[in-house]
Amino acid sequence: MNTDDLELKKLRLKRKKQLLFQQAKSISETVSDNTDDQHTNISIPSKVISLNELNFYDYIKFSPVPVFIDYWADWCQPCKHVAPIVEALEVRYRGKMIFAKIDVDSNQKISNQFGISSIPTFHIWFKDKLIYQFTGALPGKKFDQIVSDTIKNL
Repeated sequence: MNTDDLELKKLRLKRKKQLLFQQAKSISETVSDNTDDQHTNISIPSKVISLNELNFYDYIKFSPVPVFIDYWADWCQPCKHVAPIVEALEVRYRGKMIFAKIDVDSNQKISNQFGISSIPTFHIWFKDKLIYQFTGALPGKKFDQIVSDTIKNL
């Protein structure tokens, strides 16, 4: 075998390795994409749920209904005042909106990311978009109006 044939064989082998690597990478990305789709099966709970850094993003991105989030802390008196209001809203709007709480002390990364500096703070998310936000302990009727209007306007 002459030198030219040997060089050609080396080039072909190198190219074959590159193609196999690209194919493996493509398959890996396809599997990864399909794995992400598994998160789209967010079920609608029948109670107020607790979110954390592990499940927060799945709910705000993939929930089939809006997600009402109460940012709170156990030392916050206004947070304790609105807790029964949020519970009552969950019962009233069950199936139309997910109601969740996130402890700002245990989930500081999320609190910092969204600039939560006062509590209670409330967000309503739908399909990875923040569609409503407010801060403070409001009367129950005001909470109800906000939730009702949000659902009507979607």
